[in-house]
Amino acid sequence: EVERLPRPAWRGGGALYASRVAAILLRHRRWADLVYCRDLIGAAAAAELALPVVYEAHSIPAGRWRPHLLRRILAAPSTVGLVAISQALANDLTAAKLVPRGRTVVVAHDAADIPDVDAGTRTDSDPGRPRIGYVGSLYPGRGVDVVIELARRFPDLPFEVIGGTAPDLARWRSQHLPPNLDMVGFVPPGKLPGRYRRLDVLLMPYPRSSRVAATSTA
Repeated sequence: EVERLPRPAWRGGGALYASRVAAILLRHRRWADLVYCRDLIGAAAAAELALPVVYEAHSIPAGRWRPHLLRRILAAPSTVGLVAISQALANDLTAAKLVPRGRTVVVAHDAADIPDVDAGTRTDSDPGRPRIGYVGSLYPGRGVDVVIELARRFPDLPFEVIGGTAPDLARWRSQHLPPNLDMVGFVPPGKLPGRYRRLDVLLMPYPRSSRVAATSTA
């Protein structure tokens, strides 16, 4: 069962989210065998309630309080372990002295199926014009505005943006997109190899930090 919790963007929204997470964990405290988290707040709440917890790290915690919170989670007696999504991240966590002595870091690499197609095969009927694309989320902070600006500056080149929720698509489409940019919307992962084969250039216009003040669910 999936229970969705809002994390409002307004001031105090994070505290509201944290209190709701703690309330749910408290409700499930008697029967939960393990709490597996990729969210610091949830892992901290579980550790404070003495629940067995595993934290999955996707990056080095930024800011003033996040590194301290991770150290507190990993030092808690009920914490079972730490998972990192790459060996490089595991090394960085240890080098940053965020992992207590004796704490084992399990590396579980992010993974993807290797397509059994020739990724270099161009399927577009116009080989004279390079196709430029972006695949990913469309929420603020992902660099979609950069892709749109590039399309305006190069009106003779076709641009393709793949992904995004219905509200995200509606917001961007309301901004008078250039005619050479096609917002395709969500494409199932299994069909992405064919989309990639249509592109000559794949853009990743991410900022230095992808943390944005946007409403999300967890």
